[in-house]
Amino acid sequence: MKYSKVITIVKKSKRLYILTGGWPLVQWMGDGGCLWCMAGTPPLENAGEFFTLYDVSDRAEKNFYTETGELPAVLDTANQTAEELEAEMMTVTVGWHGTVLRCFQYRAGDSVRHLFVRDAYLEPVRDAEYLSYTVREAKTTGLPYLCAKEGFELVGIILPIDLEEYPSTGELKNELEEFTFAMEAELTNPRRARAAEEANQESIFSQGEDA
Repeated sequence: MKYSKVITIVKKSKRLYILTGGWPLVQWMGDGGCLWCMAGTPPLENAGEFFTLYDVSDRAEKNFYTETGELPAVLDTANQTAEELEAEMMTVTVGWHGTVLRCFQYRAGDSVRHLFVRDAYLEPVRDAEYLSYTVREAKTTGLPYLCAKEGFELVGIILPIDLEEYPSTGELKNELEEFTFAMEAELTNPRRARAAEEANQESIFSQGEDA
């Protein structure tokens, strides 16, 4: 995991969460939408130490929202739980009002379910080896969240976005449907079939000339 990417996420969002949890006690850092295990970095007593250590100016510091304390009890930081479900990352992303969305799908019983997260939240483990994802449900609320693991170790917790919070969700849905329709129309376009046939014939003729 790249700790520098976690710092980048925090600086860009200007939201700093430094939360402690697990056993042995470990600090987790993020912007509230994601939290990453910072076991390989110096523990911080407060937000001021973060600003000093990572070169945040006094002027920029005033624009930060900060929160320190204990990790919420609804989040489980165990490396493995009996109830978690394997999740698969879909390769397609969607750019939406300046945010790139990534979809994960997982199977719960006989149904396939999905989580949408900000693709930027995956940066700390983008190039990690032995990377896997699972979905867990928050204690008491039952709301799902995404877990990132390197090998057998839990390194990241990523909260899904709530599509209902965005007023343009209907607009996005309509545009995706139009995009799918346009793609199907292009793939079945007779012009494409003719071009493919002509290209195949040219290939056959060129092989004959080579012979």
